[in-house]
Amino acid sequence: MTRAALLAVPVLLASALLPSAARADVLRLENGRVMHGTVDRGFVDPDLLRIQLFSTGGVVKVRWEHLIGEDRDRWQIDLGLKESAEAMELKIDGHKVLFLNNDVKFGLVLNPEALSGPSNAEVRIMIKGKEEVYPRGQIARIQPERLDLGLVHTPRQAYERKRDEINPNNGPAHSDLGDYARIVGAYDEAKEHYTKAKDDIEFRKTPLGKLLDSKLATLEILIRNKSLQTEIDRVRVALIEARVNRDFGRAAKSFLEARDAMFRLMIQYTDKKIQAEFKMPVLAKRVETERRAFFQKRLPPEVYRWLRSQAHKKAGEQKVKDFEPGISRQELAQLQMKGTFEGARQYFTRAVADDLWNHLLKVVGAADQIAEIERIMEKDPAKLTEGDKEKATRLATMERTLRAELLDYWQNRVKTGFVVTSY
Repeated sequence: MTRAALLAVPVLLASALLPSAARADVLRLENGRVMHGTVDRGFVDPDLLRIQLFSTGGVVKVRWEHLIGEDRDRWQIDLGLKESAEAMELKIDGHKVLFLNNDVKFGLVLNPEALSGPSNAEVRIMIKGKEEVYPRGQIARIQPERLDLGLVHTPRQAYERKRDEINPNNGPAHSDLGDYARIVGAYDEAKEHYTKAKDDIEFRKTPLGKLLDSKLATLEILIRNKSLQTEIDRVRVALIEARVNRDFGRAAKSFLEARDAMFRLMIQYTDKKIQAEFKMPVLAKRVETERRAFFQKRLPPEVYRWLRSQAHKKAGEQKVKDFEPGISRQELAQLQMKGTFEGARQYFTRAVADDLWNHLLKVVGAADQIAEIERIMEKDPAKLTEGDKEKATRLATMERTLRAELLDYWQNRVKTGFVVTSY
């Protein structure tokens, strides 16, 4: 693998997924002023945003309430602080189920009356389109939760619920149901209702009715690329799982899987019409936005947790009294420092940073990437396929990008608190 090949991929990654560093953004304020510059998309704050002005080069923080409503909503959606109208439509009332073994599941409890029954009563929960059954005695508590539709139903199930709710009997109702079916991914059903909407002669004369032919043409593209839709659904599910997972490492790996998949799909499907119809750029941007917000919020606690655990380990170390003959002077010196205050001090002064970042890379999934790269590179060069080369290049690039990103997230964290650890 050449160095040139490895260096070429970050450019593709940036163009396919990552926000550009030199954008021309416009902010309109309530007082009538207009600000031109580049909004810092790496800074996510519930109270304000940050923009570097073109006029002075300076960085200004602007409180959300100072923006006009339209710009405020647009930027809060862009930075992941607020959900779009379509995202809100793809939500459903469900439940967060906490078990006695500390496991957590998200779904819809189908028979809530069983929660007040005996411990062996069966509680039925709809999770990702499948009904799962658990004894009531295993459940600690259940609380209402607004969930992503994909955590509860398949596209077909979601469509059927909306169909039973609307019960369409005219052109406008069939058109609305077709729009919903298309949004949730039930494309065959959407086509059926758009076709029925066209049978309503009066509706076809309206502005919405005149759009039906265009919508049907778009659906044909979506139906022909069902395999792509399956891949995109997997990305959406990974994103949902990352959003609800309380485990830092598992959530981070889900984000990594989602980003890796979107990078691959953006390169594989370069047709702009297909990208637009499947909203691939929007999904890629959403992966990046949610991932950034996740690390900004969850990385510092993980760092502090790991440092406390290392301090606890050092406090529990015992001095080594017996040394095996024949060990090197360096190994002897290291063993003699174990269990001593000076050894702990040197560790936290010199070595802890490297161990910390290696730990973080392993936890968020880069260790798996490195192992896969090594496995590929151990092959006979003459037997390496183009697929092997592409995969090794992609994984190597993402590992380096991840390492740099983690360091950047840490260095630019919100520094308003403090942590005390004793030794």
